[in-house]
Amino acid sequence: MREKNLHTLIKLRNVRMRIAEESSVRQKRVHDQAAIAVDLAARQIVQNAEKRLSRETAIYEQLSNRTVGRQELEQHLDALSALDYHASALRQLEEQARLQLAVEAQKSQEASAAHLARLQQCDKLKILLAKQSAKNNQYVSLLAELDDEDQRHLPAVHKGS
Repeated sequence: MREKNLHTLIKLRNVRMRIAEESSVRQKRVHDQAAIAVDLAARQIVQNAEKRLSRETAIYEQLSNRTVGRQELEQHLDALSALDYHASALRQLEEQARLQLAVEAQKSQEASAAHLARLQQCDKLKILLAKQSAKNNQYVSLLAELDDEDQRHLPAVHKGS
């Protein structure tokens, strides 16, 4: 009976182990997506910086080639300010993405640890079941040996006596 219970427990633990493994895999995907979001945010920052540098260079070239009025100068400054604002927003997005990546990394590590713990539990149960089976086999073997010994030592019952 106990061996049957151990087999049932192992089946349940195997199901839980598969669930933990699937959870770990899902969390790894979420973590990978968060890492991609960080990379994307960093690329957008670089692209924005290149765009700002290009725009600023063009403005300086225009300023050096001719006289620029106040209104046109303010328009150029407004355009640069808009690029600066956009850069600030992109840096905030990158920071949020990095924080999310850290959260997902922690969750991924926890999911992996849970899966490992389930694996270890299954291994312990399998060892326990093997020991229990060995004890049962030894017990059955001893009973059979005792029975054989009893059969050899019993006096022969004669028919007709």
